[in-house]
Amino acid sequence: MITGMTQLPKRNPVVLAKELATLDVVSGGRLLFGLGAGYLEPEFRALGAPFEQRGAVTNEAIEAIKALWMMEKPTYQGWFFSFGGIDAQPRPIQNPIRRYMWEKRAVMARGEVRRWLVRNSLIRCRLNELRRRV
Repeated sequence: MITGMTQLPKRNPVVLAKELATLDVVSGGRLLFGLGAGYLEPEFRALGAPFEQRGAVTNEAIEAIKALWMMEKPTYQGWFFSFGGIDAQPRPIQNPIRRYMWEKRAVMARGEVRRWLVRNSLIRCRLNELRRRV
């Protein structure tokens, strides 16, 4: 099961973590999660999301989602997202959930997300690789 490109700065990471974990459980651990930072400023304006800080927001959303999936009692304190005293169920079957990101999106986020993906040995795929998986 493959998601489309989810633009993290436009999503609530707590809600998204639950949605993705549920999809991973329902699919038997076969979820491939597409993520990006976004690039269309008018869309960000319409949602009231910080376009200029989309790379930092994306990085923080990833860290918040990881906390929800990995911590027994998830807590997170960041510039854009904060939570505590919640339980994140279900937990994904995969550890970690496989992710992919278009190179264009990484460049748009000033390389921040791309560095995070490489540093954490996550899967990066190009469009042709995704077509072969479907």
